Amino acid sequence: MTKVMKGIRVLELAEFGMVPTAAAVLSDWGADVIKVEHAVRGDPTRGLVAMGIKPGNGGFSGIWEVFNRGKRSIGIDMQNEQGRQIVLDLAARADIVVTNFLPRTLRKLR
Repeated sequence: MTKVMKGIRVLELAEFGMVPTAAAVLSDWGADVIKVEHAVRGDPTRGLVAMGIKPGNGGFSGIWEVFNRGKRSIGIDMQNEQGRQIVLDLAARADIVVTNFLPRTLRKLR
């Protein structure tokens, strides 16, 4: 496959399936995708039962793996100032920021 997104950095602030899947496709195309997850629980998809298969030990979930293939991931508490600053620094170095957080949540996180 041609890596048409090679050299592009994507910051993902998203949970569950749709936006993480879009970012996974960007990774498939060569983008460097950094997924920001909740510092304690991670993306809630990690705990979903998919197709009758329960999540395994160590946080492995087959559906999470499909949605988040090819990405780097970091757990950050975006509700405190230090965590927000880390995300802002990552965003400043990103070419693309993708999110499925509603405007109200984004305003809360500043």
